[in-house]
Amino acid sequence: MRAHFSLALLLAACGATGDMASPSTYVPSAGAGPFTKLAADPSLSINAPFVLRAPGADLGEPSVIANGSKLTLWVSVTRTTSSGMMSDIERATADSALTDGFGALTPVLAADQPWEMGALRSPSIVAPSKSGEPWLLFYAAGGAIGYARSTDGVTFTKVAGPQFIARESAVTLDAVSATRVGEQVFVFYVKRAAAWREAVQFAALAAAELPTSQELPTLVVGNDALFSTAPWANSGIGHVSARAVITPAGRVRHDVFFDAEIGPVTSVGWAAAFEDSPFSIDATPVLIGPAHAPTVVAYGDQSLCLYVDQLAGNAAIGAATGP
Repeated sequence: MRAHFSLALLLAACGATGDMASPSTYVPSAGAGPFTKLAADPSLSINAPFVLRAPGADLGEPSVIANGSKLTLWVSVTRTTSSGMMSDIERATADSALTDGFGALTPVLAADQPWEMGALRSPSIVAPSKSGEPWLLFYAAGGAIGYARSTDGVTFTKVAGPQFIARESAVTLDAVSATRVGEQVFVFYVKRAAAWREAVQFAALAAAELPTSQELPTLVVGNDALFSTAPWANSGIGHVSARAVITPAGRVRHDVFFDAEIGPVTSVGWAAAFEDSPFSIDATPVLIGPAHAPTVVAYGDQSLCLYVDQLAGNAAIGAATGP
């Protein structure tokens, strides 16, 4: 057997328990809402606030990037097959998402590895910052996290995995969201209904070859979660979506959008921190639900929040806008 190799050797634990104060007390809140769902408009070709649906299938956990007015979306898609319920990752694009919605879904990754247990969820895209670098697509499956690489952002090849698992036995990693700052990729994830974060060198993730063995790599986690609830919530964290924002002063602000329950309704919250400072959590939701699995991107002169909600018996992708 080849020598065991683990990305955990390259991980820097970044856990820190945040307080419950509003992030705006410490960091600028530009681009963090509050968000308002698109209003119904019979003149539009979409069923606002929804911008993407797949009849007979459930969509979940969108990840989106913007290039001018064009949006590219990766999403989990769950369908009933002859083998039972299966979830894969698919891709769609939009030139005018808020008026025309997204186009047809096309497959990107299927759950074809035993450890994935038939379901890929929580896609998270990391685009290259310069020519020649690969695209990275993270996903959650089988209680662990894997990722794939691409040279064009369309066709992806998985890295043998899983690459990240919890140290503790019988503990699952339930969602993932990755963002890049310089030469580091920050991998945010949900474990035990709390938000956690690890830092990995981009060069390690982008390497053409990664030694593998029959052993699973071990994710070395921090001693503390970033945060586990919000002052307005009566539940733990269900999903996280992270981004890195450069403020006008040139500082890096880490934003984490998450969902949690207010009574029976799931809404969207926001937490933020500068660099290695503790995360603080906004005192009120930034999007009132029902809204699950949010992701936020700068879109023109506003911010766009995509989320999951029910439409005609299936989960679909809705949209909300904010400052």
